[in-house]
Amino acid sequence: MNASIRSLLNFLIAHNYDSTISPKILARPSSKDFNNIVTFLLRMVDPNFNDGTVKFEDEVSMAFKVSHVQGEVKSKEVEKKKCPSLFFCLNF
Repeated sequence: MNASIRSLLNFLIAHNYDSTISPKILARPSSKDFNNIVTFLLRMVDPNFNDGTVKFEDEVSMAFKVSHVQGEVKSKEVEKKKCPSLFFCLNF
């Protein structure tokens, strides 16, 4: 898990993530941190992601479904902030 956290941290820094970020935050992000990180990553693919028209949890679920990420991400998983699962899916 440390390698994945380091990889994600390096990616966020290299792509000018504009909020405070550290391995500690990635290991146990607050809901706000989680939402910001996921929004930042998914806006790289879809600049209109999380524009406020759809509930965040539903929009994340839809984004994973249309991107054909292996496995399914349900809204309730996003609500419960199952971060490691989601971050590993997003690991580039």
